[in-house]
Amino acid sequence: MSTFRNAVASVFLLMGVAGSVTVWAAEAAKAPAPGPQEAATQAPHKELFAIAAEGKEVTAMIPFLGARATHYHVYDVNGNLVEVLPNPFIGQERGMGPAAAQMLAERGVTVLVAGMVGPKMKDVLVVNKMRFVSRKGDVQGVVNELKKSQ
Repeated sequence: MSTFRNAVASVFLLMGVAGSVTVWAAEAAKAPAPGPQEAATQAPHKELFAIAAEGKEVTAMIPFLGARATHYHVYDVNGNLVEVLPNPFIGQERGMGPAAAQMLAERGVTVLVAGMVGPKMKDVLVVNKMRFVSRKGDVQGVVNELKKSQ
């Protein structure tokens, strides 16, 4: 008899577990869809690329150090020019990298393209969730890469 009782108890236990999982899944299915305001805040963030440059022309070379750029060419992901920003921190003895990185972050830049960045500039990029891409050559070469990727 006790074997029969154990078998019945096991069946009820399994039914209870399965029942609670079903209820949980049903409750999850009843959860309301995000409203229009919530959906708007979850929209994907557009990517902006800042290309460090030694001039404001598209033929300008990408400098070895991103902080030493005289200009930052800002492009969207499709390779369309958004703006060309002069580097107002170029004359500073210290802190030009972090200051330039913060300026770009405040403009909505998500990717910095340069030869390399120093550790302090990198720290500001990381804090602002910006990516760094190392490239040599000129601005036009990076723009061509952006256009090819689309």
